[in-house]
Amino acid sequence: MLVAGLAGCATTASESGPQDPEAAERSLALADSQSAFGYESPDWGTPFWERLSEKVDRARASSAEAPATTDDTLNPTPQSEPMTPYQGTPAIAAAAATGTAAAIRPATGADGLAPSVALAWQGDGAVPAALTDLSQRLQSAGMVVVGPNALADAISDAPGCNTLTRPDCLASIARYPAPRLLLVAAPAGDALSIVTYDTQFGARYSATRLDRQAPPSRALDTLVAAERRRLRIAPWFTRSFAERDGQYYLAAGQAEGLGIGDRLAVHESGELVRGPAGQPVVWEPGARSATLVIEQVLGANTSVARLESGTRVSPEALLTAGDAR
Repeated sequence: MLVAGLAGCATTASESGPQDPEAAERSLALADSQSAFGYESPDWGTPFWERLSEKVDRARASSAEAPATTDDTLNPTPQSEPMTPYQGTPAIAAAAATGTAAAIRPATGADGLAPSVALAWQGDGAVPAALTDLSQRLQSAGMVVVGPNALADAISDAPGCNTLTRPDCLASIARYPAPRLLLVAAPAGDALSIVTYDTQFGARYSATRLDRQAPPSRALDTLVAAERRRLRIAPWFTRSFAERDGQYYLAAGQAEGLGIGDRLAVHESGELVRGPAGQPVVWEPGARSATLVIEQVLGANTSVARLESGTRVSPEALLTAGDAR
């Protein structure tokens, strides 16, 4: 049964970047995709990714340097942010690779599509006021939010999801409802402990504490800014969670910005650059293997597409927008 999550979408607020973006870009060190991940070589002929490919080309041609300091005082820079890799989705290997993290400008939003995040409440009783406030802040920052009740409905029959944070459950969530990030909140005395999981790229970030009832505005802003930064490692994408008679059901719809006639590029592989601590830094799509065209929009968070070119879309494929739109 298809379950539409709670959704909201707004224009993404501006956020300061590194003082010297060029120096930060040069600090990227690209992992060897063939030996580390076994992925296909990326297709640099895809126009929508030209800007990022130029960044990575510069990184390959230069030696690693210390990343420039950031004037984002709300959060640590990515290379200093504690995280723990876990086994990610089959398409995205979770093995760490040597590299140097750097701040990069967001790829989301340029195509008019909104990334989705999910909130989970692992305590007794009603959802705390702090999570409601956080949901509103995330929506105001341009993210589609799958709320705790909608998430629970979406994964109620998913294998392995009797424990939400089991790797097999996280892999199931990555496919449907396919949020880029999962924020899991649990009681911590009078506060909340919120742990963020990147369901698509296999990362678990260290916990953030919020006042359970009335978190300070700055604390919410800090957390939202951190989530926005974590989304920046890749352009907008979604996945197909079911196929029937040549129709592919996608975990994205009107709330994310999809409409009838939109086209999505299918990537069966990709290349993930990780920092020294294993944190994802940037994802490069592999060669485009197919193109999907949206034929129906079934609601806020679901649409149906058919192949326009290519032969198949695997459950692990990542579907991006850009020149395919």
